[in-house]
Amino acid sequence: MSTTEKNIDEKELDLKKQEFINKSFDREFLSLTKQAQETINARYGVSIEFGDVRRELVCLNKYLNIYNNMEPNEHYIYFEKLYNKNRSDFLNILTSDKFLSEGTLFIQFGEGIKSTKEIDEKRKQVRIYLSDIYSIAIDLQKKAEKTLDGIDENMASEIGGKDLIRPQILQLHLMRIFYHLIDDDKPQLWKIVTQLENILGVPKKTVNEDMFKSISQNMSSNTNGLSGLFTMATSMMEKMGYKPPPGMTPPSEKEINEVINNVFGNDSTQNAIKNMFTSLQGCNDFGSVIQEVVKNVTDPKTMEAIQGSVLQNTQITPESFLAPINPLLSQSTTESTTESTTESTTESTTESTTESTTEPTTEPTTEPTTEPTIESTT
Repeated sequence: MSTTEKNIDEKELDLKKQEFINKSFDREFLSLTKQAQETINARYGVSIEFGDVRRELVCLNKYLNIYNNMEPNEHYIYFEKLYNKNRSDFLNILTSDKFLSEGTLFIQFGEGIKSTKEIDEKRKQVRIYLSDIYSIAIDLQKKAEKTLDGIDENMASEIGGKDLIRPQILQLHLMRIFYHLIDDDKPQLWKIVTQLENILGVPKKTVNEDMFKSISQNMSSNTNGLSGLFTMATSMMEKMGYKPPPGMTPPSEKEINEVINNVFGNDSTQNAIKNMFTSLQGCNDFGSVIQEVVKNVTDPKTMEAIQGSVLQNTQITPESFLAPINPLLSQSTTESTTESTTESTTESTTESTTESTTEPTTEPTTEPTTEPTIESTT
């Protein structure tokens, strides 16, 4: 593949990934705003019908009107700014959500764009009051819990309905948006999103965890083959004249199973592989999948994470890992040094003798006789 073709393929792959992020953001944004509207109406529906103007709903609808006439990626920056300003709080949202329910967080359209004071005032009417809406959801949840206090749990979930889980629903859609946009914290955000999906009983996960179980199972089912390869390698060493170190025996199936399960159960390995599989979500054809896999496999960070996990779970240090091989390396080095010295001495003596006796006779006789023959035959 030429450099030009490779650059074109990389651009196509990048476009597909951006398209995937765009669709994912749009889906989660619209879900978030829909849940926000439902939350406000659940709390103030009756009073709104009688003319009560709720600032949260008015500003949210204005934002939606503008959003529907723009591209989703034009709104990434507003969510990225919100996340970066409150990164630590969002990463600990499952421990404490007070920063959201008692804070003053909002998504502001046009934030960061310089304009006149008059326009800035108008922009204040185009925002999503996240904290206000979330505190309404908390209020609805508390009221539902009080109403259902003492009632059987099975009946409570049916009677209480969505009010019991509104805060978690809002959290899920917001954290999914961050997951798709923020690359640096993707492993932490993936864990938060997955926990929220488990709490809410969401069957379709944002990132499928079953893939890691299947990898581990497939690797474990092939342990006999791995043990056989180990035996074959040691046999080859013996045939080549190298004696394996004492006590160097093939690992049992149980030992290999334990190592594989521990390695693929390790957080570092899972995070590395999760990032790899996440990058494939925007791929729509086999060629782009192969390119992305190769790109990830050759990434030093990915390989370092997996190697560290292997060494950690097998309780091996790089030095001890190489220890059994060192005698072979030193023996090989000594032999190669001796051979190279002998060969160089022999070759130099032979060449000097050959050159002095052969060169004058071979060059004149060979060139005239062979070249015309080849040309005529051709």
